[in-house]
Amino acid sequence: MSRDLPVPTPQGVLKEFYESGALPDGYVYPASLDALAPDLKALLLNVHGALGDDLRRVSANVLFGTTPPPFHVDYVDATGANAENAIAFRRSGFSFILFTLPMVVRLLHTSDSLSSLPSIPHLLDMGPPSPDLTVMLRAMLFSNQLNFLVSHEFAHHAFEHVASASIRKELHDSPPQAGLTRQVQEVEADTFAVYIALAYLFDGAGREPATAFFKDRQRSEAEIDKMLLGLFVVAMGGFFYAFPEMVVDSSNVIRRHHPPEDLRMNYVMHGATSWCDQNRPILEPWMTPNRYSRYIKPVVEAMRGRPAVGVSTSVQSEFLLSDAGSEYRKQLEELRLQNFGARKQRRETGTSGDPG
Repeated sequence: MSRDLPVPTPQGVLKEFYESGALPDGYVYPASLDALAPDLKALLLNVHGALGDDLRRVSANVLFGTTPPPFHVDYVDATGANAENAIAFRRSGFSFILFTLPMVVRLLHTSDSLSSLPSIPHLLDMGPPSPDLTVMLRAMLFSNQLNFLVSHEFAHHAFEHVASASIRKELHDSPPQAGLTRQVQEVEADTFAVYIALAYLFDGAGREPATAFFKDRQRSEAEIDKMLLGLFVVAMGGFFYAFPEMVVDSSNVIRRHHPPEDLRMNYVMHGATSWCDQNRPILEPWMTPNRYSRYIKPVVEAMRGRPAVGVSTSVQSEFLLSDAGSEYRKQLEELRLQNFGARKQRRETGTSGDPG
């Protein structure tokens, strides 16, 4: 008499993956959530379930002509140089996205710092600072940052950047020679993550907290939309500028896995502008460079501990605006457009690219 083989579960696959030594050094599964404060543990468990459900719904829409295996979002403990990270990989019929607890804690601390700034509620036109507002703003910033990060990793799967036998790390993963191809993939993931994150914030579950907060203030939907876009800018600035600033020049910029943070933020804003043009046309001209500068300056100052001057928010800007930096940006954009054209052709012809 034959017996049916047990159906693999993502948790079981992850446990076997960890026990085989395949996860990066210093990563431990399952994560010890019981060691966290009760409110943080509850928050992470709630986010864990919501993100998994959202990705299963999103992946049902075969937007790229590909159908990634079912998604599972989870947490791991981590120590060492790569402790703050997010990783994506495929294994045994599942698409995995893992966050390290130090990465989650980093985002939470960033949200704490930004929500306590008196200038942020003023910029977002949310009224005078108060303890209730600080708590609500902290939760919204954290939710937007984590949603962007998981959407970024989802895009790596959807765009077939993730090979079945490899692990894709988000941070602290720079080999001697990464090259423009990898950087273009990060730009692609950032841009698509903007679309997912803004759709969630404006038209999904992310809108309800802001709507509830303003329900007794007689704010119009257009006013709430402006606040939400400003909130997104603040959250993304906190995400990109929360980590130590990397000095780049013509000798090292192409060796990095990711473009400089200033350039990534620029692509994020281009993506946000494009999304608004398609979904909230009134917001596209509203977020002017001057308004963006007003939003991003206090964020950079809080994260980096020094004044930010104009729209150029870091020493990276000096290189990016130089002749060598302009040539680097030109090459990156040309390769991005080539990739976009090739993906569009594959989608139209029904073929699939090999992620390598």
